[in-house]
Amino acid sequence: MTHQEVAGIWASTGLCAFSVAIAVLYNSGTGIGAWTGPLIYLPMCFAFVSLVLYRQSAAIHELKQEIKRLRDGGNQGSTG
Repeated sequence: MTHQEVAGIWASTGLCAFSVAIAVLYNSGTGIGAWTGPLIYLPMCFAFVSLVLYRQSAAIHELKQEIKRLRDGGNQGSTG
């Protein structure tokens, strides 16, 4: 993993934690209304983390295709 990929994961995680912490501190009362704030931020957190995981999955798929191409002899006959 590159530093940029690691930073992307931790930035998403940090933003999620920060958003939920603000919501919890802002809605520090009791009852059902106190937890509606943090629940609103959860889809955003899942979206950020899912985006990072999707990019990693796409990169893995791309690498698998390249390995398959090299194993199947797609590199034969080329000069370089």
